[in-house]
Amino acid sequence: MGEIFGDDVLAKAISGWLNHHMTSINNGGKGRY
Repeated sequence: MGEIFGDDVLAKAISGWLNHHMTSINNGGKGRY
């Protein structure tokens, strides 16, 4: 269980969210969270 939800998966999830969030800001902040 710990390996499935390890730092690598968490980092990818955060990275993906940040990428989407920053893209929304660059597009005028109208993107969804």
